[in-house]
Amino acid sequence: MLVVRRLGLVLSLKFTFFNKHRHRGGHSNKCPSCTKPWTLAASQDTNFMTKKLLDEIFSNSKKTKSLIGLYDRDITIDDFCVGYVIDFDDTFVVIQHVTKYGVKDGIHVKQFATLNKIETQSDYLKTCQILFEDNELLPKQTTEKVKFSFSDNWQYHFLNDNSCIGELIAFNLSGDDLFNFGFLVDFDENNFIVHLVGQSGESQGANIYHLMDIASFGLDTLQCRKRKYLYSFRTKTGS
Repeated sequence: MLVVRRLGLVLSLKFTFFNKHRHRGGHSNKCPSCTKPWTLAASQDTNFMTKKLLDEIFSNSKKTKSLIGLYDRDITIDDFCVGYVIDFDDTFVVIQHVTKYGVKDGIHVKQFATLNKIETQSDYLKTCQILFEDNELLPKQTTEKVKFSFSDNWQYHFLNDNSCIGELIAFNLSGDDLFNFGFLVDFDENNFIVHLVGQSGESQGANIYHLMDIASFGLDTLQCRKRKYLYSFRTKTGS
């Protein structure tokens, strides 16, 4: 089942629309202003409309180099191809892949039959578009050396000796492969407070962590600089 997501619109062999009005007693399939999703059963008309929408999305991406996301079947939510369309027909789409840092990274050829979802204009894609249109926006690495104490309470000394308060740092917890990112607000010998920042630069609020639970730190990494820039961009533009 191929799903197309566009400004809250999801298409497959059925359509799902997210609208802004709720009828008393329930929603109506005929009302264009209903909040609850409504669907149309698969038919020749819906297949025609799906193809028409795909043509519109791919043609616009090819003309303007606007980024889209292509999800293959049987992949994780974070594993998908972002890029702009180079060419397409009724069976294939050729994509210039663009990384999360806005850098071109090879050309992919996808078959429609292997796709599960197509996404446009999401928050994540918008941040990739900003970086793609100007690769010089990301600051360069400025930290060349760090002070490190080879001791039992190395976490505290790392934060203290490298004046990390106010910096956007990366860290992961013991037993967890995923890294967290955020501005270091404060710390003592037992705990530290971080204002977390998401991958699109969105604020995720402040959390408190035990220093002894930290497995590793990252400072001035490319991902740190990306999130710091996008956070600043959102703050300035109010987006």
